[in-house]
Amino acid sequence: NDTLTSLDRYISSPSWQRLRISFPAMFKVGGFVFTFERVILVLGSPFLVHACLFRFDEVLSLVLKVLPSNDIGAVYRQSILSSPLLVLYQIGVCIVSYLYALSWRRSNLKSMCALVLFAITLATLKQCVDGVSFLPPFSREGLLSSPAVSMQGRTVLITGSNSGVGFATATTMYALGANVIMACRSQSRCDSAAEKIKLEQRSPNNRPGGSIIPVTLDLSSFDSIDSFVKNNSPRSIEYLFLNAGFATPPPKPWVTTEGYEVALGTMHFGHFFLTKKLLQSGVLTGLSRVVVTSSAASQLGNFDKSLFTSPSGEGDLRGEKTNTGHLTTMYSRAKLANLIFAKELYKRHGSSGIEVCSCHVGAVATSIWKVPDGLKDFLQPVVDWYVSKVMRNLEEGSRVMVRCALDRKEVVGEGHYLDGMGFARQEMFLSSNSKDEELAKRLWEVSDLVVARYEAGGGAKHM
Repeated sequence: NDTLTSLDRYISSPSWQRLRISFPAMFKVGGFVFTFERVILVLGSPFLVHACLFRFDEVLSLVLKVLPSNDIGAVYRQSILSSPLLVLYQIGVCIVSYLYALSWRRSNLKSMCALVLFAITLATLKQCVDGVSFLPPFSREGLLSSPAVSMQGRTVLITGSNSGVGFATATTMYALGANVIMACRSQSRCDSAAEKIKLEQRSPNNRPGGSIIPVTLDLSSFDSIDSFVKNNSPRSIEYLFLNAGFATPPPKPWVTTEGYEVALGTMHFGHFFLTKKLLQSGVLTGLSRVVVTSSAASQLGNFDKSLFTSPSGEGDLRGEKTNTGHLTTMYSRAKLANLIFAKELYKRHGSSGIEVCSCHVGAVATSIWKVPDGLKDFLQPVVDWYVSKVMRNLEEGSRVMVRCALDRKEVVGEGHYLDGMGFARQEMFLSSNSKDEELAKRLWEVSDLVVARYEAGGGAKHM
């Protein structure tokens, strides 16, 4: 307090007033004066909250990995900028500095110091979490340099592979020699993505080339899924990546062709129906591994009690109660469904040899970070810059998915959930819904009813 008092006294002195940078008031709201630095801090607060939220799961993963080892020296053996404890410290300093900046007393120095500290913290956060010591080791470069790793002759199906981590995973699989089926909602975007992969991987890597087949698959339509399985599915699939999804809701109406809430209907019911059809047709066999892209948001997911109380599970499947468009309800529920579906899939079919893994890919700079049209011209360049500096690139983000596919069964293939650092998250650190066997069983039963209703000709709007 004495130091701050002295600092305030100096800031108020004539000599400082002549030297300090003056930020004029820009506008007033309810008597509160918004100066330049206050506007910057207010605009920066969503990025602060976002960075701390989306990197928290990875920080937690690192701490859980270090602490159970009882090896305190492990923390110090890592480089200073790679210590998970420093990451926690940085996030704490970032929050404290921001809150402190809001309480300044007409002091530009306080607010600007907080702003600088905030910027430094964001800039180093990615380096800390994604340091060489911590990123999952299944990098494309590392796999290509290992003669023992080959996907030659293997068939891989990846949904939502025209962009994001699905695109990066398709690129890696193709580079390793796999026959990749890129299943996308838009055929034109799928064709463009396939051509881009071929061009990027044209340089010789001393490996036999794979192949890419771009096909149309709209997971929000059971008709599209049914048509794909009948007309485009191969004889067998060794690796099935159930990846398609979105974080921000698409344009209204927020329902699938069959009338279900669009996130749950696309990311869960769509993938459930696809998997069921592939199992029935014998395309998925005891030699197959299924990788389901979930999210750390699954830990916030929940289902309405009507899933159990209604004989058909109806009551909130069409968004009657779910606050559609809200991240913590619509998206998190769908991602929870992905996680418990993976567990239940292994429980029901693991004895036949099918291996299953779900994962959170971490905070990745993908096309999901879109700004609403009204603010796009102004805010999208800011968001693009932010995600490129704070989040993983596509190849880094795909490494957890690749590990799910290529690592040993006992590590990932027994229905495990891999967190953003590629570690199998222990059950004790999962949410109660994530390990609720009754919920997983009931969701499977309801999903079966949804599929049966479609196959029986009940129609898109049958209630």
